[in-house]
Amino acid sequence: MAAYSDIEDKILVEEKAWGPEYSLQCFTDGKTVLGTPLVQDNKSAHEFDSGPETGGMGSISGPDMTLPFITREEYDKSLKVVEGIVESIQKKTGKSYHGMVGGQMMLTENEGPTVIEMYSRLGDPEALNMLAMLKTDIIDIFQAIVERQLSKLKLEFTNEDAVVVKVVAPNGYPEKRDKAKGHSVQVFETNIKRNGCYLFWGNADLHGDGQVITGGSRLLALMAMDHTLPPASARIEKTMSSVQLADGWGLYHRSDIGSQQLLAKRQGVAERVRRLYTYREEHGILGSRMGWVPGVGRVDPSHLMLQGMHGPEKG
Repeated sequence: MAAYSDIEDKILVEEKAWGPEYSLQCFTDGKTVLGTPLVQDNKSAHEFDSGPETGGMGSISGPDMTLPFITREEYDKSLKVVEGIVESIQKKTGKSYHGMVGGQMMLTENEGPTVIEMYSRLGDPEALNMLAMLKTDIIDIFQAIVERQLSKLKLEFTNEDAVVVKVVAPNGYPEKRDKAKGHSVQVFETNIKRNGCYLFWGNADLHGDGQVITGGSRLLALMAMDHTLPPASARIEKTMSSVQLADGWGLYHRSDIGSQQLLAKRQGVAERVRRLYTYREEHGILGSRMGWVPGVGRVDPSHLMLQGMHGPEKG
């Protein structure tokens, strides 16, 4: 053992989780947790989930509370996960949790609906999707949260429209933001409205002379609604020429968000994961982890960690 200098080094081993991600944003008054429609953010910079990760290049939701590749049963399980976390936070802190609570979820082969991140705010750009679908007056929601009366509130969302959001960013974002900064923006808002789209500004600076200048990050988002996702996506594509940079510097966005092709990809992954986790559920091994040690056989990985990676005791 003396020949090895790294024997005391600590190694962090993380489980690889894979499957479709989605967000469940909720309102809570500490007693009641009310879920909102599921939204899927698309973090990768380029088409079909390629390129570096960003703050979010666009999102989809609707036309009801779920997504085309997530079932209502999976929605309900996701909501129970968020409810359990709110309960645990309150038990740990001794304080009532009021406001927004978001669960960044993933459909995984080991556990089905699984939380991979929590946040106490609305998502970006997921908030645009949820608020576009919201029918209940948000002031009434806030009042019910303050008075701890959410259980008496009827939270309503449109079930007729799907929502697509696509973010436009200057070339250089996210890895070379200095190059993405300082470009004059031209936006033809009349054409955006004519195509039934909505404009939301992001990282842009309004100068005293009226010029809008890129700040180096995501410039703006365009949103459209339709009965299903692909037509809403197509409407934004038709509108993209309404956003330009005056000096000719390039802009980019993800044309695939909300498209039939990307939805088919998501559906395929979800179906594969669903077959695996439902099999585990049927055989009573949902959430369990197992490893294989040559010469020993199947073991619980947690036992290996407890025994310093020397393998299970024999006998």
